[in-house]
Amino acid sequence: MHPTTHSTLSQRKGRHRGRCAVVPRPPKSAPTFCPECRAVFARGRWTWKARLSVPADYCLPEVLCPACQRVRDRDPVHVVRIEGVPRARARDIEALARHVEAAERASRPQERLVQVASTRGGLCFGTTGVHLSRRLVAAILRAWKRQVEVLLRNDVETRLRWQ
Repeated sequence: MHPTTHSTLSQRKGRHRGRCAVVPRPPKSAPTFCPECRAVFARGRWTWKARLSVPADYCLPEVLCPACQRVRDRDPVHVVRIEGVPRARARDIEALARHVEAAERASRPQERLVQVASTRGGLCFGTTGVHLSRRLVAAILRAWKRQVEVLLRNDVETRLRWQ
């Protein structure tokens, strides 16, 4: 193999490995925290309860976490759209979405609702990750079994229709 080809490929692979598309990851050696949500980045992941071995007078560096950055930019990873929702059910679905978000956020700090929008004859929920959107769709289907059908489900969007 030609030496320049090998070094170019290894440089290209190393440059993109483990990078976040929104915010560069903080270094793994030093724990950091998000000033908005108070999540801590330690040992390579964002958590709520990180056991940090730092002195009490040590001030953690502040870095905005990817979820807070997405909420600030209003840039959802996944969108759940529900078409044909009756007005009487819109508040119930929004309350269910907030409840599911609170439950998911307790264990995964990076899963949040970015936006909740009511459109003409429907609702739209933007999320910072696929875990929350999957759980939200499952909760809606469980709550209103025969009244909702799935039209489309892919990596970017899930569409439901109220019958």
